[in-house]
Amino acid sequence: FDSPVPETDWMITVMIPKSLVNNQIDGIREETMTRSSIQIAVTCAALLIFFGILGAMTYSDSKAKLEAERVIANKDALTGVGNKYAYTRKEAEVNKEIRNGTVRPYAIVVCDLNGLKQVNDTRGHKAGDAYICEACRLICELYDHSPVYRVGGDEFAVFLRGPDYEHRDELLMELNRISDENIQSGKASVAAGMAGYEPADQEMHDTFGRADERMYDRKRQMKKGK
Repeated sequence: FDSPVPETDWMITVMIPKSLVNNQIDGIREETMTRSSIQIAVTCAALLIFFGILGAMTYSDSKAKLEAERVIANKDALTGVGNKYAYTRKEAEVNKEIRNGTVRPYAIVVCDLNGLKQVNDTRGHKAGDAYICEACRLICELYDHSPVYRVGGDEFAVFLRGPDYEHRDELLMELNRISDENIQSGKASVAAGMAGYEPADQEMHDTFGRADERMYDRKRQMKKGK
């Protein structure tokens, strides 16, 4: 390029090689591209981290919701113990053990409320619901190491293993004693029958059936004793 010299008629001509200019431009271009690549990489990494955290949070929330739904689906809405569906799941689990030959000793206690119809008829269904809950508490407090299921409107089943199984006879006697006293005082009482697994049982329902029969025997005895 040309540049005038002050206070003279001279001109200074500066000649820069084109290759030097191109090298400078290429250097600037490479530096810009490198900086842009780093910025893009950092931005992508940040986005990946963000969406990874968001995905993990969404998965965690979904898992928690599914677990909550599963718990609700297995609980009786009135009493909070296991419902008929939960009992069916337990039955399927034990039936699989029986088929595989890996079943461990267990017992089932079947409990049927006494006098629920009379409570409903004379005091209303709200009082009947309270009566069901009172009976459920009685069962749960005695069998505090075992799952309790509400398998019908006024029927409960308890699956015994562990400490409650080992003391099953004493616990049944105590349940019968309290129920007899409660009949006299007007509190919730149950008729209960118990049966343990036998090698001839093909499925858990066989055990339940024997316990159910004994429960009805007990119910007839309680009616005679009135």
